[in-house]
Amino acid sequence: MKRKFIVGLIIAGMVFSILPTTLSWCDRCCDDDVHIWTDKSSYCIGERINIYFRLDNSGETSISIYIWLTDYLPSGSSKYIIYDQEVEGNKTYTISGVVEGTPGTERLVLYAEFRLPEGMYGGCSGESSCSFQVKECGCEDGFLWIHCNEYEYDLYVDGKYKFTEGHGSGQSTSSKPDGICGVKLSAGDHTIKLKKDGCDSVTKTVHLDCGEEKTVYLDMDCDPCKNKNCDQYDGFVGEKYCKNGDVYQKYRDYYCEDGECKYSEEERKIKDCDYGCESGGCKPKPTTPPPTTQPPTTPPPTTVAPTPPPTTHPPTDLDKEIALKRAEAYEAIYKELDAETIAEKDIQELIDWCEEQKERAMGATTGDLDALQYMFEL
Repeated sequence: MKRKFIVGLIIAGMVFSILPTTLSWCDRCCDDDVHIWTDKSSYCIGERINIYFRLDNSGETSISIYIWLTDYLPSGSSKYIIYDQEVEGNKTYTISGVVEGTPGTERLVLYAEFRLPEGMYGGCSGESSCSFQVKECGCEDGFLWIHCNEYEYDLYVDGKYKFTEGHGSGQSTSSKPDGICGVKLSAGDHTIKLKKDGCDSVTKTVHLDCGEEKTVYLDMDCDPCKNKNCDQYDGFVGEKYCKNGDVYQKYRDYYCEDGECKYSEEERKIKDCDYGCESGGCKPKPTTPPPTTQPPTTPPPTTVAPTPPPTTHPPTDLDKEIALKRAEAYEAIYKELDAETIAEKDIQELIDWCEEQKERAMGATTGDLDALQYMFEL
């Protein structure tokens, strides 16, 4: 039977044997110090197998141990799994692989040499073997557990959506989303992909053997607003309205915060009005009706009655004397006025006026007596 093994040896534990230290390596049977076994006595083709071996070394620490592990297949052929490789004593080693080939009995033989340092006589070799049955029994599905630092992620297997973690599909460790889920998969290689809004998707390839249960741990790098396109909701809302003679409307500017779209609101002027605003819209330009043209009309001439000439009373000598005396009296009063009450220039003008009136009174020979008397009254 052909065997496929993981490259290298995995230390699974450490075992110590307590044997008499007085015995030399030449006095001991090395077969008792070589051990090999498997985790089961029979396997289905395609099933995973674990092979364990241990070399006991309770003597001198300078002993070197070299091993050869041969696989005898059911088909009759054989091959080396390990060839002339040095190992440490008192440790248990594990080799894992998948059973392949034809049904039958498969035998593993472990041969070991315990070598003393060069120049020293002694040492020994030992051998141990184990067998197991290979059966054609089909391959059971395996089960994959997924642990992630995020929760409610979408699980894709080989490019196909399976379920959203914590939402009733698959297998989970709790009734609420906790980042842990499980999925049943066929044996073989599978590509696992986790996706979530605001997070970088993570991909991993896993291999499941027949009936194997495996756990993988994945971390997602997340930004809650990474894939949120909140700007698509930006725009004007509500009715248009008038303000300061122009048209205004409310505007919402959306942004992302903690993975949610939020907005701030402000009023914006959306139109300048030349003739004012009314009911959320600009007033139209006012229209002026054309002037009406009428022929000029000539009003009829008005007749004004002539004004009769004023009645005149020629002044007498007595009238002239009275007017002269009155003018002289006014002149004397004006000359005695306080300069603080009336400016000097104004007093001189009054005196000059009185002189003029005296001359007019003395020279008057004809005219209206009433007008002459009125001229000298204060």
